[in-house]
Amino acid sequence: MPKNLQKLEKFGLLFVIVLSALLTTLRYVTKSSVVGIFFGSVNDSIWEHCKLLLLAYIIWGMIELLSLKPSFKRFMVSKILSLYILGIIYILFCLMISPIFNDNYYFPEFLVGVISSVLAFWASMFLYSSDFDLAKLFMPCFFLFLLFVALYCTLTPFPMQCYIFIDRSTGMYGIIPENIDMGDIALDTMYNLR
Repeated sequence: MPKNLQKLEKFGLLFVIVLSALLTTLRYVTKSSVVGIFFGSVNDSIWEHCKLLLLAYIIWGMIELLSLKPSFKRFMVSKILSLYILGIIYILFCLMISPIFNDNYYFPEFLVGVISSVLAFWASMFLYSSDFDLAKLFMPCFFLFLLFVALYCTLTPFPMQCYIFIDRSTGMYGIIPENIDMGDIALDTMYNLR
């Protein structure tokens, strides 16, 4: 493994954490424009936070690819597999800690994001520097990447009705309207009126 790639992976961890934290406010900064909805967080669900981590990880992978020009197929296979590792670990850990922390989940989920990012960067470095013939896995990984892009584009505006897509402050799915009556939602949640 090139030493420059090892150094970049360490900077990448910081980049991913900072960029994903900044992207959470993109919808409000852009006044709910398409860019803010597509690249930012539209609600307070586990998926939306995971989506931002994955987007920052992909952006950092493109920066590494353009700056170092490593073996293309090995690099792409290691990054795509580690992208799935990042997403799966983040969602599973968040599902485990959600019942424990109820309303105080911001800091624990931030720690889960850091831990899952560290594991994803480690997996990427391990795969890239391993003796495995990763070039054989290029086409399946390419289709995995296309599947990720399709899920990324469809699950924000049209989320499934399951726990990882629910906005934990309003109990709604998908893009939350700006002028929503939070009092009505609080009463509905407390008394199950509907």
